[in-house]
Amino acid sequence: MLTNDIDIRLALDERLQRKHGNDPNVLIRHELGVDMGNRRVDLAVLNGHLAGWEIKSDRDTLLRLPEQADAFSKVMDYLTIVTTAKY
Repeated sequence: MLTNDIDIRLALDERLQRKHGNDPNVLIRHELGVDMGNRRVDLAVLNGHLAGWEIKSDRDTLLRLPEQADAFSKVMDYLTIVTTAKY
């Protein structure tokens, strides 16, 4: 059975909400635009630092990842790639 983006996204969001959800100084955003809106990181946490999570599900390829990582690294303090056993 293939793991979809939404399955990963929901689990990741739940984890981030548990960790940061009650903190008024933390903002969690889905699909945060970077590079003047040309790219979007799947989830971002803003809390004095900007951390992003990019999801690559079983249905994705890694073809865009180098360009995404380059764009995200220009604005993010931290970037985590979240994927499945496929990668």
